[in-house]
Parts: sequence; structure tokens; C-alpha cells
Amino acid sequence: MESNEYQAIAELWKLIFGFHKSMSLKCALDLGIPDAIYNHGQPMTLSQLHSALSLPPSRKHSLFRLMRILTHFGFINLEQDSSSEAVYNLTPLSRLVTSTKVAPFNLLPLARFNLDDLMQKAYPCLGDWFMQEEKKMPFELVHGVDLWEMSCQNPKTNKFVNDAMISSCCLFTDVIVKDGGDIFKATKSLVDVGGGTGTITKVIAENFPHVKCTVLDLPHVEGDFQNEINVKFVAGDMFVYIPAADVILLKWILHCSSDEDCIKILRRCREAIPSRDAGGKVLILEAVVGLTSAVISKEPQLMFDLVMLTVTGGAERDEQEWSKLFTEAGFSSYKIIHTIGFMSIIEALAMGCATLDPPLTTTSSNLLNTTIVMFHETHFSYLGFLRRLRKKKRGREVFEDPTKAVTMVNVPKTKKTYCKNKECRKHTLHKVTQYKKGKDSLSAQGKRRYDRKQSGYGGQTKPVFHKKVYFFPLLPGSVVF
Repeated sequence: MESNEYQAIAELWKLIFGFHKSMSLKCALDLGIPDAIYNHGQPMTLSQLHSALSLPPSRKHSLFRLMRILTHFGFINLEQDSSSEAVYNLTPLSRLVTSTKVAPFNLLPLARFNLDDLMQKAYPCLGDWFMQEEKKMPFELVHGVDLWEMSCQNPKTNKFVNDAMISSCCLFTDVIVKDGGDIFKATKSLVDVGGGTGTITKVIAENFPHVKCTVLDLPHVEGDFQNEINVKFVAGDMFVYIPAADVILLKWILHCSSDEDCIKILRRCREAIPSRDAGGKVLILEAVVGLTSAVISKEPQLMFDLVMLTVTGGAERDEQEWSKLFTEAGFSSYKIIHTIGFMSIIEALAMGCATLDPPLTTTSSNLLNTTIVMFHETHFSYLGFLRRLRKKKRGREVFEDPTKAVTMVNVPKTKKTYCKNKECRKHTLHKVTQYKKGKDSLSAQGKRRYDRKQSGYGGQTKPVFHKKVYFFPLLPGSVVF
């Protein structure tokens, strides 16, 4: 065999036994190795570590073998003391998972959660899941319920999940505190959607007291907010309603959801915020796959994607996929304002829209000379819309319901506008010929045709105006400026 074939065999063995890395890490955490070294106050010899862990004498050599692999992948550092004896010390990696916070972040609860049998049992079923037309994810097939329902039913699991989510918040708090002046300088209110016990929200409220904060989550998740002056908890479902605020915060929410559910959530967020000019925005704390070419960032992103595929049915998304979600949810633009390791902070901005107050009024003359732009979540008959439009009062059409508000926008007759709803197949209206009945609403040419028909001189059955009417399935209660 050639040298490259031997290299391929070695790489194959690394893949086959790759799970030994995570299992040796789990063993180290179960034994408390990082805590033992930290509590000792200085690097430890093998004998000292063996004694501190209270292991049976027969396990000393086995401990050496475990420490050897932990040292190999950088979890523990092997050094020599003044007497040239080998000693073990913590590294920046192992400092992240000590019970006592000795690093900027403490990710021990998050590590324990992902290494627990609760999560690990689902992965062996992934191959069988691919072979079936099964809507349930592998996690649900193994446990009978999905992770969120299990959290509702089991207080122990609920605490397990909450502790892991609290642990993950520390990845973002430092950046938010450091650069939050730019993010929240014009913000008066914020809603943390799916914010759990409110860890990240409390940090925002403490450092930016002018921001009134709300945590929205399911009732069983509620944390302790009694002593919080500027933070309150609202029990609710993000798919149904999100309280109004200047800024909506989504931390590790969308990667747990399918594209369809993400669009629903983002539309609810869009309804809850004011216009871009008024400071309305949605802050999304998620991974953007492939944003940097560094392997150290992309590999955990892809691994997280497999976790989402197996457990929640969600996904980690690249920038193009994020852009598509924002467009379909009615956002005009977005920008990635920070990148923290393999995670990013994305700022999604609403279109230049605002709910009408007072309601918009328009005239019939505008109707015949301009393009109608409608903001509704679904397409409906434009003729039905025109009938609703003709609620006249002294020649004016009054829109009493803000969700039916439209504006008239002058465009060249040659302009083509396309439906922005990529999911719409049947009703993708590029252009529509508008029909109207009644002489009073006709142009001069139309009136002549109308008179000819009434006089028996022929003419078209219906006067036709080749003015185009465009339909956009955007958000209720909004108007383009």
C-alpha cells in the first residue's frame, strides 16, 4: 500500500473511535478531575490525583491511561515539577468545566447535558431514522416525547435543561455588556423570547437600566424574578404572541426549529417591533455556518447541526439560509454585528414600515393611477379587496381596520414586481389586469367604451384597465413609505 492509503486508514480509525474523546471527557467530569486539580492549588502528581479522587488502588494505572489521552487532546497539561516528576495541570480548556468559575465562562452544566445518556441515546438511531418516512426526530423515537415536552413533564429534566441554557448564556454576556451601548442606546424595551430563567436579560437590565426587559417563555420555565426591578416574566407561546418591544432577543431559539417554524417566529417578532427608523430590530444569537474558514469554528458548527438534526429537528444555517428566512419573514435587511468563536450576533431590521395611526385614507382617483401594495400574510382575491376598498364617504375610501391598510405607490407601467413569498407556488402573481365596473370609476376612454356597450354598439363585456395590481404577502398593519 502507498503512504496515502496508510494515512487514510489512520484517519478512518480516528473517525471510528472519535466518540472516545467525548466519553473520556465525560469520565473526567464524572470523576471530578478538573475540580481535584483546581482545589489542590498547584499541579498534581499521578499519586496525588489518585488519592484525591479516592479511587481503588487497582485503578491507579488505569487513571494514568485516562490522563494520557486527556493530555493528548489538550484537556490536561503534562508538566514537570522542580524534581523532574511528571505533574498534571489545568489548561484553558479544562478551566471551562470546573465547578468553581475559574475561567470567564463556566460551561460545566452545558457539557454535562450534552454528554448525558438523555442526549447520547438518540444518535445510534440516526441511521434507522433516515430510512423511514418518520416526522418524529430520533430523540423522540427513543424517549417517546420530544425534549421540550419531557421538560414540561419532568422537573428534574427541566432543571437539567435550564442549567445548560444558563451556562450557555455566558458566551454572549461579556460582548453584550461591552458593546451594548451601541446596540441598546436608543432601546426603551426588550423582550427575550424563550429566555428561560432570564440570565442574559438580567445582565442587560443591570448594565442598561433605561431598558425595560421582559422574558417570554412557557409557564414551567419561570425563574426567580421577584427581586428584579427592571425584569418581568410573561408566560406565553412565541408562536402565538410576542409582547411589543423595541428589540426582540432570540438566543439559541431558531436553530431548534424548522424553516417553517422559524418564519412563524420571525413574523411574530416583526409584528412586535416598530419600524427600523424607530429603532425596531431583532437580535439573533446563533451560529452562521462557514462565516469564517477556520476549522476550529466550522467543526463545532457542523457538530451542533447534527445535534439539532437528531434532537430538535432544527438546523445550523449558513448566511444564505439566514437571508432567505429574513426575507420570507418580512425583514428588509440584516447584518452580522459580532462573531464570538463559532457563534454570531445577527441584527435583523424591519422594512421601513409602521402600523397606521390614524388609519390611512385614499381616493378613487389614486386607485386608478397607482399600484396597490397590500400587506397580508396570504394572497386573496384582488377584486374582493377592491370591493372592501369601495366603502366610500364623500368620494373617499376609509380604512378603519389598520390590518387592511394599504398605500398607493406610483410606478412606471413597465415595472414588474414579483411575489416575495418563495413558498407560494399556485398564487405567484407577477402582474394582474384590474377589472372595475361602473361608469363613475372609469377613465375617459373607458367611459366611451361603456357608453358604446350600453348603446348596443358593441365594446368589451368589461372595461379593462391595463394598470397592474401587485400583491405582497407581507405583514398585517404595515405600509411602505
